[in-house]
Amino acid sequence: MAFSTPKPGSAPSAWHRGLVTTLGTVAFGRPRILGEVRPARALRRGPRGSRRSRSTRPTDDGHRPRLYLASHRNGAIDGCALASAAPGAQFLVSAQLLRHPLLRLLFTGIPVVRPKDVERYGMDPAEVADPVTAGVRHLAAGGDLVVLPEGTSEWSHAPQPYRKGAARILAACRAQGVDVEVVPVGLFYSAPDRYRSRVEVLLGDPVPLPDDGTSASDAASPGPSRAPVPGAGGAPDPAEVDRIHQVLSTALDEVSVDCPDDQSFHAVLTAAGADARAAEGFTESFLHHQRQARAGRPPLPGAPAPRWPRLLGLTLQAPIAPVLLTAWAVGKKADAVNTVSFFRVLGGTAAALLWAPVLAGLTVAKPAAGPAALASSAAGWALLGVNRWRL
Repeated sequence: MAFSTPKPGSAPSAWHRGLVTTLGTVAFGRPRILGEVRPARALRRGPRGSRRSRSTRPTDDGHRPRLYLASHRNGAIDGCALASAAPGAQFLVSAQLLRHPLLRLLFTGIPVVRPKDVERYGMDPAEVADPVTAGVRHLAAGGDLVVLPEGTSEWSHAPQPYRKGAARILAACRAQGVDVEVVPVGLFYSAPDRYRSRVEVLLGDPVPLPDDGTSASDAASPGPSRAPVPGAGGAPDPAEVDRIHQVLSTALDEVSVDCPDDQSFHAVLTAAGADARAAEGFTESFLHHQRQARAGRPPLPGAPAPRWPRLLGLTLQAPIAPVLLTAWAVGKKADAVNTVSFFRVLGGTAAALLWAPVLAGLTVAKPAAGPAALASSAAGWALLGVNRWRL
C-alpha cells in the first residue's frame, strides 16, 4: 500500500479545507481561537489586503514557516479544530487515515506509518516517505506543518507521552538553516462526544529553541537569496534532539490539559463549563482551575447545563432526524470517548447524502416545506450553541 506525499510547501486542497471546516462547524460550531499569536492565513503569500497568491515562496512580510505542536484530544476531529487556526498547514497524518480512497477524500497530509499499522494493514514502511524528511522539505519550501506529538489521542486527564518526531524535524531544519516558528497549541472540548459542545483552540506563544550555536539564525547567511537544500545533511544530533524535545514538551504542557488525576480533571471540566455558561471563557477557566488542582485545590464540580434547551433544539431539528439518529447510532460503535465524534461525523455525512434528495423531493412537491424544514433545523442548531445553555 503506497501513499503520495503532498508537494513540499503546498497547502491542503480547497476540497479538504472546505470539508474539514464544514464538518467541524456542523458538529461543534466554529471553534473559538485564543492566544496572542495571529492565526495563519490559508493562502498567505501576498501583500495584506490584496488577493492571496497560491505561491508557497517566502515573502518579505516577515513570515516564517510555522510548525504547530498540538495536543491530541479527540481523534481525527482534532484536525477540524486545528484547521481553523492553521488552514494552510499540512498535517503529519496516521497512515490508517489514508489507507482507502474514501478516507483520502476526507483526509490529506504527510503519512506516518506506525508499527501497529504495518501489522494491522500489511503495509510496507519502505513504500512511505520518511515523515521527518518530508516535514523538513515542506517547511523549507515555506509551508506550515501540524504535528501531534502524542501520536494518538485519548480522552484523559493528562497528555500521552510525547514522541520526538517534531524535535527531529526542528533539529534537521536548524542544521539546514531553515528558520521555523514553533507554536504550541492546546485543544479544549467541554464534551468531545456530544453534538454542539464547545471546542476552543489556544495558540501559545512561539517557543524559543535552545541555542547551542547551530541555530537557524547562525547557520543562515545574510540576505533573502539563501535557499537551503531540503533533505540535505545527515541525521540530527541526538543530544540536540533531546534538548529540543524537552523544550517542546514543556511548552505544550503549558497550554494543554494536564490535571493530576481523573477525579480532578472531571471537576475542572465541569467547573469550567459552568463558568463558561456564566459568560467566562471556557479555556481560561479550565486552565485556572487546572493550576489550582495541581496545587492541591481542585474546584467543586460545576452545575450541569439545563436540559430543556437541548431537548428543544433537537426537537426543532426533526426534519433532519434521520441524519441525527444515524449519527448517534454509528457513534455507539466507537470504542472510546475520543472516537465517538468521528464515527458520528462519518455516519451523519453518509445519512445526509441520502436524506438530502428526500428533502429536495419534498420541496418540489410542496414548495413551502423545504424552506420551513431548513429554517427549523437551523434554529435548532443555533439554539444548541447558545452560550448560557451550551454543554
